[in-house]
Amino acid sequence: MEAIRVAICDDSVYLCEGLSILLTKEEDITVCGTVQKAADCVGLIRREQPDVLLLDIQMETQTKGLEIIDTLKAEHDALKIIMLTNSDALAHVLWAVISGASGYVMKTFPDEELIRTIRDVHCGRYMIDLTLVSGIAKHTALNNGRRMSFVSILDTMMQLSKGEFKLLREIYNGKSYRELANARVVEIETIRMMSSRILKKLGAKNMRELIDWIRRLGLFE
Repeated sequence: MEAIRVAICDDSVYLCEGLSILLTKEEDITVCGTVQKAADCVGLIRREQPDVLLLDIQMETQTKGLEIIDTLKAEHDALKIIMLTNSDALAHVLWAVISGASGYVMKTFPDEELIRTIRDVHCGRYMIDLTLVSGIAKHTALNNGRRMSFVSILDTMMQLSKGEFKLLREIYNGKSYRELANARVVEIETIRMMSSRILKKLGAKNMRELIDWIRRLGLFE
């Protein structure tokens, strides 16, 4: 059985070195490279084609790791990405999972659990740190008369495509349909149709109601 090839991208050299030492002690895991910048990460994935990537979120910018997931998956579609981060923001969890990450764990995650997560994700499973889930359990709100847990919120938002999720985030941040259409070089009617699909998938009557629900949950904060 071939060893699981793992790459690491984190802006801390010391963390990269520590993880490399930890992982190379395992007979079924090998570290094929470490980098500290997002641009270098894309090159590493293109060159080494690892099985699993441990990816930090906050590097050159507060969300740089999240921003490059699409590019990384385009370079290597079979790549399994585990977000290894200090951020427990629900917005970051949603962004990562919808963009195609297979795992989301905190940097305080026990070593043995991280190793188990790498193996599980490599086998096609998904992993979200349970301490993270309990930590953001406060993100609940009534929706059509019922209180939603973190898991149900995640399940609801997972109905959106990556494009729809991005569009909804931009609408939430105040972009007009005209601005969104111009940025995408499409007709404004296309944006209206996409917005209608989003409302239908999330069970909202109108965009104002949906934005209010997102604001109360703090989904994009």
